[in-house]
Amino acid sequence: MSYIIENILIMDNANKEYDDEEYYNLCKKLVQKKGTYIRFIKNQTEELCLEAVQECGQAIIFIKKESQTHNVCIKALEQDWTSLLFMRNPTEEIYLFALNICTDALQFIDQVKQTQKICEHAVKLNGLALKHIIKQTYELCKLAVEQNGYAIHYVDEEFETTELVSIAKKWKKPYLILE
Repeated sequence: MSYIIENILIMDNANKEYDDEEYYNLCKKLVQKKGTYIRFIKNQTEELCLEAVQECGQAIIFIKKESQTHNVCIKALEQDWTSLLFMRNPTEEIYLFALNICTDALQFIDQVKQTQKICEHAVKLNGLALKHIIKQTYELCKLAVEQNGYAIHYVDEEFETTELVSIAKKWKKPYLILE
């Protein structure tokens, strides 16, 4: 099917309810081919949403809030961890899953949702995640530097202590400069 035909079929049938299996299968084929076509489908079932984000994780941006189920969000993250940015109301479990894929996902979690549990999880996986923590604590800084001595470069000035510098120096990496 050509691009133009696909778009005509989507637009012609987008507001139709799933009265027949043929129409539903057409929608399914279209989102399997191009996940972002989910935006044209009125009745976004979990199955269609899963197909869409499996093809393109960032298709989550076109999925209605009520259709962004736990399974849909997990599938989107597995396909593309940056899809976290487009999720409407991710749970703590979704955030932790995203961090397991890439700790840089922490930059997409706002201050209110950066709980102690989420921040600890991130720095235990990768101390350099400290750079994305909005409200640092001494405990988080210590965990981060213990995990990766280079994290000392992201410690807020108020938490820089001789203890943390000592921990960082134990790394003994030639390009870890601490003065």
